[in-house]
Amino acid sequence: MPGRITAEKYLRTLTAVLKIDSGNNGMHNKLAATLVIGALVLIFVFQNTAAVKIQFLFWSMTMSRSLLILVFVGLGILIGWLLKSYVSFRHRHR
Repeated sequence: MPGRITAEKYLRTLTAVLKIDSGNNGMHNKLAATLVIGALVLIFVFQNTAAVKIQFLFWSMTMSRSLLILVFVGLGILIGWLLKSYVSFRHRHR
């Protein structure tokens, strides 16, 4: 399909972008990592657009599968960060 986004297209584009500047500067490495992660997230979102129905107790809603997974990954990151902050706070104040 001509309009379909494929991993090969993104990898070719990222390879071309990364060859622009091959310096050893750490900022370029961060930019490269950000571009790769961003491309992978976009591929994930475009490949998981199917709607799923979520039911919890008396609450029910429909959303795309990719949005559901990204929300729960974000919640997991937030919970992990809060727990780490709590543990380091408790450790400092002993």
